[in-house]
Amino acid sequence: MHQEARHRWASSTTKTLPTTTTTTIVETLEPFPYSNLNNNNNNNSSFFLPLTTMSNGRDRTSEFQTTVKTFASRRNGLDRPLHIPINRRQHPQTVMEQRGIFMQQAKRIGHDLSQTFLKLEQLSLIAKQSSLFNDKSMEIQDLTLSIKQDISNLNRQIAQLQQYMQDTHGSKSKNSQTHSNSVVFVLQSKLANMSNDFKQVLEARTQ
Repeated sequence: MHQEARHRWASSTTKTLPTTTTTTIVETLEPFPYSNLNNNNNNNSSFFLPLTTMSNGRDRTSEFQTTVKTFASRRNGLDRPLHIPINRRQHPQTVMEQRGIFMQQAKRIGHDLSQTFLKLEQLSLIAKQSSLFNDKSMEIQDLTLSIKQDISNLNRQIAQLQQYMQDTHGSKSKNSQTHSNSVVFVLQSKLANMSNDFKQVLEARTQ
């Protein structure tokens, strides 16, 4: 009797909670080669940078404003010096260690280049949308300053990487030296192309 009573009470107090379905929207990232904003593919390098594909039919200005604030707070880590050991006499590095350090820093520079390129794409888009009735001068100024700082820091990082390559030149094979030179050259070319695109965007803004 007591067991049946408890069973009826449990059945009467049990409620079925409605299930909800959560839909998650995922934006895919896919690597593709860097190209400048004018589609001038003069660089036939095989070096790829991970960039985010952007939809032409979607206004992402509000999302971008949030991204800019994040960039401003973190500065993408571009102002941090490259972590390259200086005192190599006390702690000599093997050839494999030197190669690992070089490629790690080159990868970091490539990532920073792609982040700055995203800013440049947004600057170009906002500059085209700005008008007398849709003034975006403050956003343009913030982005312009951020990109200038990024380019300056990227120049310094590439110079440090090149110096490290020269310091470890004697311990590398000819093939390894050629590969390191190619990596530095590609990074320099990407930065030069992006700097030129940045200049063109600013010039178009003043016309």
